[in-house]
Amino acid sequence: MSNTQLHWLTPEWLFLLPLLWLYLLWQRRSVNNNEPSIATADLNESKTFRHPMAELLAEETSDKLRKRKVNFWAGLITSCLIISIAQPIFRGEKLPDPPPERDIVFLVDTSVSMQLKDYQIDGKAISRMDLLRQLLDKFASRMEGERISVIIFGEQSYKLVPLTNDQNLIRKMLQRITTSLAGRYSDIGSALLLGLQEANKQQDALKDAGHKKRHQTFILFSDADESRGKVNVHAAAELLAEYDIPLFSIAIGSNVSANSTQQLSTTSGLYQPVDVELFERISSTTKGKSYRVENSDTLEKAIADISKLRQNLAIQEPKYIQHPLYFYPLLFGLLLLFLRQLLSLLGNKK
Repeated sequence: MSNTQLHWLTPEWLFLLPLLWLYLLWQRRSVNNNEPSIATADLNESKTFRHPMAELLAEETSDKLRKRKVNFWAGLITSCLIISIAQPIFRGEKLPDPPPERDIVFLVDTSVSMQLKDYQIDGKAISRMDLLRQLLDKFASRMEGERISVIIFGEQSYKLVPLTNDQNLIRKMLQRITTSLAGRYSDIGSALLLGLQEANKQQDALKDAGHKKRHQTFILFSDADESRGKVNVHAAAELLAEYDIPLFSIAIGSNVSANSTQQLSTTSGLYQPVDVELFERISSTTKGKSYRVENSDTLEKAIADISKLRQNLAIQEPKYIQHPLYFYPLLFGLLLLFLRQLLSLLGNKK
């Protein structure tokens, strides 16, 4: 137990100790003020005079003296209980810091075009959204220990999950994403801007708490052929670059146009190919990378590249080895209670 120090886990309970003893002191003084005078008490011992009420006065005096003793025992026993509740500990050596982590923001496209079925698994056509949910689940499971946030976007952008390392929560929320959840078409610029606003809020909160700046990484999952909306996607990418936030884009869907001779299965009268060049331009602006989902190798490449990015120290107060001491005052209080009851029984026998 070298370098150990005494600490209290809930020291606020210790404020009850002075209040307890002040109350007992006040009660003792109140008893003293109400005691019969010595002259009155001596009447019980007098050989020449005996008042009929002398025995009652003597019994009253004995009860008050007994009450003093009871209050003293109750004060000691209650003090032991309060000290135990305050949870004294010996704090030992500092525990190792948790491993570094990354802050990753998923920007998920939920536009209506995600209903298109231009992928196949085991010979069965599946929609882009079905593939996206599988892709997101694999990303989240492979990034265990990282802090992940989810923003969904279509015509509007919404924060679905704040930054958290709760993998179960993240994976459950990702499976609830459906098409048209945020509108019919894709506004990538607004989604990037919302992600940047949330990142700035986090940095301000960290600064106020005295923590260092944390690096974030954005991962865009979309099938857009263009970005529609009020915010220019290239201007938003330049803002990300100014704040040193890399954007990794995952293009979902075929880049083959509807006029191609290649047959594509769709669930809509209008086929929308993904604009791979758009993703490459905005990713390169932020010093990120762009990928198009063709097979499982895409996932491995993206995870390998993201794993090389800068990490952040985990936000956590230092932790130390703790040796609890609460049971010592608790046992001492129980011993006093047992001793008090034993003396009471012996007194009654007399």
